[in-house]
Amino acid sequence: MQAKLVRCLLFASMCLFTSGGYALDVSFDSGTTRGHLVELFTSEGCSSCPPADRWLSTLKRDRRLWKSVFPVAFHVDYWDYIGWPDRFAVPRHSHRQREHRRLGNVYSVYTPGFVVAGSEWRGWFDGETLPVSQPNDAPIRMRIQLSDDNGPGQLLAAELNSDEPLPANLQLHLAVLGMELKTAVRAGENAGRKLTHDFVALRWYRWPLKLAASESTFTTPFRLPTTATKVLAASVWVSVDGTQKPLQVVGGYLK
Repeated sequence: MQAKLVRCLLFASMCLFTSGGYALDVSFDSGTTRGHLVELFTSEGCSSCPPADRWLSTLKRDRRLWKSVFPVAFHVDYWDYIGWPDRFAVPRHSHRQREHRRLGNVYSVYTPGFVVAGSEWRGWFDGETLPVSQPNDAPIRMRIQLSDDNGPGQLLAAELNSDEPLPANLQLHLAVLGMELKTAVRAGENAGRKLTHDFVALRWYRWPLKLAASESTFTTPFRLPTTATKVLAASVWVSVDGTQKPLQVVGGYLK
């Protein structure tokens, strides 16, 4: 019996305002295996977070990076009050972590906190290996292409394929990630430290996907961040609205 093919084409134009500019021509393809979104909830105001940040940076040398491992560091704002406002922290990141708690994906809200493939991972505290198993078949195949569109912005095209009908209430997520970011902390628990961050969520976008039976399109403008950094990356994933558990994820460096 011939399998049904469900496709969703999405296009997003975006203006670039980074120092030096980006000439983009990249594509990401999940293939037929499922990727693992690795979320770290962290803060420059938390004295326990720098070791977790350094560990996340080691994933730059991990052979699984952008194949089965897709990191995102969400800086939360609930430690800002103790003396150091984290420049990467926004309330939406803290809200995402609290939603993980409300949905039962994590036991409590704390930093540093890891969520791997939608579930809490406390093994980092015991030096355990990242729980990314052998690649398994994915229900969704996702292709992303990011390129210039011969205008003032760029074009993001995404295609989702499945042998079964896709859920009608999917959300598409794009996290634009800053690499090699440095901060000299002058107050709070980390006063006097010079911190280095990678995979920092500088912009995080979400769009509801209204899927037709066969094919539908979605278009929206957005911007890359203005934070000065030589290297940007992106993690892109889809989840069912209200669950926060990724069904598929792709990503890679933008330059």
